[in-house]
Amino acid sequence: MKALAAIGLIAGVMAFTAAAPAQDLVMAPSHVLPAASIHLNLGTDHNGNTTVDLKAQHMAQPSSLNPPQDVYVVWVQRPNQRPQRKGQLKIDNDLNGELKFITSERRFEVFITAENDPNVAEPSGTEVARSAVARKQ
Repeated sequence: MKALAAIGLIAGVMAFTAAAPAQDLVMAPSHVLPAASIHLNLGTDHNGNTTVDLKAQHMAQPSSLNPPQDVYVVWVQRPNQRPQRKGQLKIDNDLNGELKFITSERRFEVFITAENDPNVAEPSGTEVARSAVARKQ
Protein backbone atom coordinates (compact mmCIF):
# COMPACT_ATOMS: atom_id res chain seq x y z
CA MET A 1 0.00 0.00 0.00
CA LYS A 2 2.83 2.40 0.90
CA ALA A 3 4.56 1.52 -2.37
CA LEU A 4 1.44 2.49 -4.34
CA ALA A 5 1.20 5.78 -2.44
CA ALA A 6 4.86 6.50 -3.18
CA ILE A 7 4.37 5.71 -6.87
CA GLY A 8 1.32 8.00 -6.95
CA LEU A 9 3.31 10.80 -5.31
CA ILE A 10 6.19 10.40 -7.77
CA ALA A 11 3.77 10.36 -10.72
CA GLY A 12 2.11 13.53 -9.40
CA VAL A 13 5.45 15.31 -9.05
CA MET A 14 6.43 14.25 -12.57
CA ALA A 15 3.11 15.47 -13.94
CA PHE A 16 3.56 18.83 -12.17
CA THR A 17 7.08 19.13 -13.55
CA ALA A 18 5.87 18.31 -17.06
CA ALA A 19 3.08 20.87 -16.73
CA ALA A 20 5.53 23.60 -15.75
CA PRO A 21 8.26 23.59 -18.43
CA ALA A 22 11.40 25.63 -18.02
CA GLN A 23 11.39 29.18 -19.30
CA ASP A 24 14.35 30.58 -21.24
CA LEU A 25 15.25 34.28 -21.40
CA VAL A 26 18.08 36.21 -23.00
CA MET A 27 19.80 38.95 -21.02
CA ALA A 28 20.60 42.18 -22.84
CA PRO A 29 24.34 42.90 -22.61
CA SER A 30 25.47 46.51 -22.32
CA HIS A 31 27.88 48.26 -24.68
CA VAL A 32 30.68 47.10 -22.35
CA LEU A 33 30.23 43.47 -23.50
CA PRO A 34 28.69 43.66 -26.99
CA ALA A 35 29.67 40.08 -27.95
CA ALA A 36 28.34 38.48 -24.76
CA SER A 37 25.54 35.94 -24.96
CA ILE A 38 23.81 35.46 -21.61
CA HIS A 39 20.84 33.14 -21.09
CA LEU A 40 18.60 32.51 -18.10
CA ASN A 41 16.88 29.16 -17.71
CA LEU A 42 14.05 29.50 -15.18
CA GLY A 43 12.31 26.71 -13.35
CA THR A 44 10.43 25.99 -10.16
CA ASP A 45 11.70 23.92 -7.25
CA HIS A 46 9.58 21.71 -4.99
CA ASN A 47 8.86 24.69 -2.69
CA GLY A 48 7.59 26.92 -5.48
CA ASN A 49 10.76 29.04 -5.59
CA THR A 50 12.24 30.25 -8.86
CA THR A 51 15.38 28.41 -9.92
CA VAL A 52 17.75 30.31 -12.20
CA ASP A 53 20.56 28.84 -14.27
CA LEU A 54 22.52 31.75 -15.75
CA LYS A 55 24.86 30.75 -18.57
CA ALA A 56 27.20 33.25 -20.20
CA GLN A 57 29.33 32.91 -23.32
CA HIS A 58 31.77 35.25 -25.08
CA MET A 59 32.34 37.25 -21.90
CA ALA A 60 35.44 39.35 -21.40
CA GLN A 61 37.51 38.69 -18.31
CA PRO A 62 36.65 41.46 -15.82
CA SER A 63 40.35 42.39 -15.67
CA SER A 64 40.23 43.31 -19.38
CA LEU A 65 37.45 45.90 -18.93
CA ASN A 66 38.13 49.62 -18.86
CA PRO A 67 38.58 50.30 -16.00
CA PRO A 68 39.75 46.81 -15.01
CA GLN A 69 37.64 44.98 -12.43
CA ASP A 70 38.15 41.78 -10.42
CA VAL A 71 34.81 39.93 -10.65
CA TYR A 72 31.32 39.83 -12.07
CA VAL A 73 28.55 39.82 -9.47
CA VAL A 74 24.96 38.72 -10.16
CA TRP A 75 22.08 40.57 -8.49
CA VAL A 76 18.32 40.10 -8.15
CA GLN A 77 16.07 43.10 -7.54
CA ARG A 78 12.34 43.33 -6.93
CA PRO A 79 10.59 46.58 -7.90
CA ASN A 80 11.23 49.34 -5.36
CA GLN A 81 13.54 47.09 -3.31
CA ARG A 82 17.29 46.93 -2.73
CA PRO A 83 19.25 44.49 -4.89
CA GLN A 84 20.27 41.13 -3.40
CA ARG A 85 23.64 39.67 -4.30
CA LYS A 86 23.25 36.12 -5.66
CA GLY A 87 26.86 35.26 -6.28
CA GLN A 88 29.94 35.64 -8.38
CA LEU A 89 29.89 34.77 -12.08
CA LYS A 90 33.30 33.21 -12.66
CA ILE A 91 34.58 33.30 -16.24
CA ASP A 92 36.76 30.43 -17.46
CA ASN A 93 39.59 30.49 -20.01
CA ASP A 94 37.06 29.93 -22.82
CA LEU A 95 35.21 33.10 -21.70
CA ASN A 96 32.19 31.16 -20.44
CA GLY A 97 30.55 31.22 -17.01
CA GLU A 98 27.60 29.76 -15.16
CA LEU A 99 25.83 30.56 -11.92
CA LYS A 100 22.84 28.73 -10.47
CA PHE A 101 20.71 30.27 -7.74
CA ILE A 102 17.25 30.23 -6.20
CA THR A 103 14.96 33.12 -5.32
CA SER A 104 11.51 33.21 -3.76
CA GLU A 105 10.54 35.96 -6.20
CA ARG A 106 8.42 35.47 -9.33
CA ARG A 107 8.84 38.99 -10.79
CA PHE A 108 12.26 40.58 -10.57
CA GLU A 109 15.23 41.87 -12.52
CA VAL A 110 18.54 40.07 -12.83
CA PHE A 111 21.61 42.13 -13.55
CA ILE A 112 25.36 41.67 -13.60
CA THR A 113 27.94 44.21 -12.51
CA ALA A 114 31.72 44.26 -12.79
CA GLU A 115 33.13 44.85 -9.32
CA ASN A 116 36.46 45.12 -7.52
CA ASP A 117 35.21 43.12 -4.53
CA PRO A 118 33.25 39.83 -4.79
CA ASN A 119 31.68 40.53 -1.38
CA VAL A 120 30.35 43.99 -2.21
CA ALA A 121 27.07 44.65 -0.34
CA GLU A 122 25.53 46.84 -3.04
CA PRO A 123 26.23 47.20 -6.75
CA SER A 124 28.82 49.89 -7.34
CA GLY A 125 30.56 48.84 -10.54
CA THR A 126 29.65 48.98 -14.20
CA GLU A 127 26.47 47.15 -15.18
CA VAL A 128 27.20 44.71 -18.00
CA ALA A 129 23.81 42.99 -18.52
CA ARG A 130 20.18 43.14 -17.34
CA SER A 131 16.91 41.29 -17.83
CA ALA A 132 13.40 41.59 -16.42
CA VAL A 133 11.94 38.27 -15.28
CA ALA A 134 8.29 37.33 -14.90
CA ARG A 135 8.19 33.61 -14.20
CA LYS A 136 5.28 31.78 -15.74
CA GLN A 137 3.27 29.26 -13.74
